[in-house]
Amino acid sequence: MRRPSPRRAVAEAQEALRGPQPQQPGRLGSVALPTPPQGAAMELTAAADGFLQGLEEPATAFDLLRELTATGEFTTREILDAAVTLAVQGACLALAGAARQRDPSTAAEYCLSATGALNLIVTVVGIDAADIT
Repeated sequence: MRRPSPRRAVAEAQEALRGPQPQQPGRLGSVALPTPPQGAAMELTAAADGFLQGLEEPATAFDLLRELTATGEFTTREILDAAVTLAVQGACLALAGAARQRDPSTAAEYCLSATGALNLIVTVVGIDAADIT
């Protein structure tokens, strides 16, 4: 039997102390459910993240991209644009982390992780959406 994580155990204890909460429309417990536009944005982000992770094996990544666009929910361009946005955010977070470090070697590690994200940006920007379909 697996033990719950400490974070989950604390959340369950807090919920037990508060007692049952009345359900409100659009809420699941104490967490608001995403609106349809938020849900679509989350799905697009998940699709873009899956594509970026698959880029280690380009053929697999392009197959995934074709599958994601086959439903018509997203276009190739939308997924590629979201992938660039994710990679830019990752690079910015890594560089911000580097700026907060006092130890130069730790800062250098953050910078190296940012270069990986910057490489992803260059790779994805260079993909022609018309060549994938």
